[in-house]
Amino acid sequence: MAKKVTAKKEAAAPADKPLSIKERLFADRFLIHGIGRQAAIEAGYKDGAGTMVVASRLLDKPNIKAYLEARTTKIFDKLELTQERVMKEYARIALSDIRAYFTTEGELKPLHELDDDAAAALSSVETDELFEGHGDLRHQVGVTRKIKMWDKKGALDSICKVMGWNAPEKKELTGKDGTPLIPQPDLSKLTDEELRVMAQIKRKLNVEHI
Repeated sequence: MAKKVTAKKEAAAPADKPLSIKERLFADRFLIHGIGRQAAIEAGYKDGAGTMVVASRLLDKPNIKAYLEARTTKIFDKLELTQERVMKEYARIALSDIRAYFTTEGELKPLHELDDDAAAALSSVETDELFEGHGDLRHQVGVTRKIKMWDKKGALDSICKVMGWNAPEKKELTGKDGTPLIPQPDLSKLTDEELRVMAQIKRKLNVEHI
């Protein structure tokens, strides 16, 4: 009778286990663009049908998770990037007032006279010097200044989205004939392992949205 051989399941690396060179390179590349499969390829893992599975396994390792969290926290701390600060910057744009950029005489204020809120909502400033004449007779006759502000509506939309103030969007999933409007992916070419990974991801997303 043939002896049944069972493959040993690889033990999960503890969170404090040092990363290998490839694992660290993978994590660093993932921090740049957030695409697991691409990060795996850039770190030197084989590019093929199973690359997505490799990336998923790497991102699931406790030591890589800990490394990513530590690096992200360090970056946020260095930039002083917090949820409160991000919302404050959104608010500066969303609640900006065009009158803050002009004097009582209707002249555009110099940049150094703008308060922090007005300056944060400003996207760019253009200055055009106007001249007349030619050669030695050429002289400046004026200056035109233009200001451009960040998208006020976009900032308001972002605040509403973060705060959950938007009404649920109604989406049509099928056409008049009952066929899906969004093409369904072809899963027939995926391996059993890739299908299991996709199922795990789907379950995780469903849990997070409960």
